[in-house]
Amino acid sequence: MTGLDVAVGASNDAGTSLDSVHAMSAGQGALARNRGRRLRWPLMGGPSERKTLMEAEVRDFADWLFRRAPVERAESRTAARLIDLWEARRQRGAEPLFTPSIGAAVRAGRPWLAFCCPGCGVAGEIDLGRVVRHPGASIESLIPDLSCTRCSPHPPFAKLIGLAAHPHAMP
Repeated sequence: MTGLDVAVGASNDAGTSLDSVHAMSAGQGALARNRGRRLRWPLMGGPSERKTLMEAEVRDFADWLFRRAPVERAESRTAARLIDLWEARRQRGAEPLFTPSIGAAVRAGRPWLAFCCPGCGVAGEIDLGRVVRHPGASIESLIPDLSCTRCSPHPPFAKLIGLAAHPHAMP
């Protein structure tokens, strides 16, 4: 018998089988059920913890894919339509009826906000995906932070130019 093999059904001097004593002390019925058979360690059998966790992750991903993904795609399309409406009103020069949120801009796939300083004309862009703000905050809440440092001590508020999917080279 090797160090990894166990003969199930061996008994001690008192006449009780060692496997039943171990099974009772460990709270496991595996040894008692396999009395008289030769087992290889691990006696627990079954899938490993890693395999069980991996299978659970796959099940969770499949659940998300079939239940939540269509909802998120619909929400992303809605966010893109809202961004399009805001952009169209801004380009026409009309007063915007609303301002999109940071989360809507990121979800719509347009995380780059272009802005400029009306005082000196310096333009810039910021990646809204990296901004540490609540996703429900309006993109206009960033205006004080985007104001020009060259026009100090009292810079004018930055003017928002638009949202884009990729950074641009500003003229």
